[in-house]
Parts: sequence; C-alpha cells; structure tokens
Amino acid sequence: PHDGPGEMGKPVVIAKDQQERMKEMFKINQFNLMASEMIALNRSLPDVRLEG
Repeated sequence: PHDGPGEMGKPVVIAKDQQERMKEMFKINQFNLMASEMIALNRSLPDVRLEG
C-alpha cells in the first residue's frame, strides 16, 4: 500500500508557503491544479459500495 497524497481518500495538504500560488492557479484553471499534480494517477481509493 502507498501513503501519498490522496491515497485511500486522504486529503491533499498544501503547504502554507504555497497557498497563494495555489489560489492564483485556481483562478486560471478553475480547479486545484497543485493538488491534482500531487495525487498519483494510480492511487487506491476506499471501496464505498454497500454490502448485499
């Protein structure tokens, strides 16, 4: 199992010194590109299906 940002649904935490840059990028792209780039493409997600 991996333990990187976004793994198993964990939140991505942007460092305080990167917050302003993140906001600037969001205005341009309309999504959090910084967080998106930190999350692995092949991350694992929890199984949220109901049993039965």
